[in-house]
Amino acid sequence: MLRFDFDNCDLEDLKVLPTKGAQPSYIAEIYRRLRIAYQSTGKRHDAAKCYYNERHYETRALGDPYLTYANRFPQRREPGTLFDVFGQWRAKQSSLRQTMSRAWSIAKCHLRVWLLPKYAFRAGSFKIRYLVSIAEELVWGYGEKPARIMLVALCVLVSYTTWYFVLLNQGPHPQPTSLIDCAYMSVATFTTLGYSDITLKTNEWLKVACGSEAALGAFVLGLFVAGFAYKSRY
Repeated sequence: MLRFDFDNCDLEDLKVLPTKGAQPSYIAEIYRRLRIAYQSTGKRHDAAKCYYNERHYETRALGDPYLTYANRFPQRREPGTLFDVFGQWRAKQSSLRQTMSRAWSIAKCHLRVWLLPKYAFRAGSFKIRYLVSIAEELVWGYGEKPARIMLVALCVLVSYTTWYFVLLNQGPHPQPTSLIDCAYMSVATFTTLGYSDITLKTNEWLKVACGSEAALGAFVLGLFVAGFAYKSRY
């Protein structure tokens, strides 16, 4: 594949349109080079956008490591994925017999990976990195979209408010509480503010709920501060 260098370039209104079917690792490399070029010319916002896209395609590459890191897994005859194979069949680029043969070849390779311990461990480590990277993208956009953390915090507050309402108003020893009080309790727990005007007859599930929300709150609030600090690195 072609490799592009952007050294000593003053980039203006550049758009990257990845070719359908191109390897994510290759696209990530292009965005990495663009990010370095933008950084060298002081274009922070463009560099930040390229960094986000770079990480996004790196994540996609981790999702199918058998192609991106082929030298670490058994050799396979088919270069694409199952989605590529069936996509070509739907586009009438291959017959049903050819499609099934190619799909079986890919499936056998995957079975071999997961049945052999040394390959299974490698594949598992890639899958863990893939899931962690997806979580990073969803929660704060790899540090480039800290506003997403506000949405995560809101979802946590609403979820725990509902949980508190159910726990306090049901069970063998209900402690009738309004939805507003539960929302207040959720905010106080999430921000680790503590309680000064709430007295609870706690049960085991309520202890679990309060403890887990306090832990999530400390993590999310720390991530929120780190997100805005991270954006100023360019």
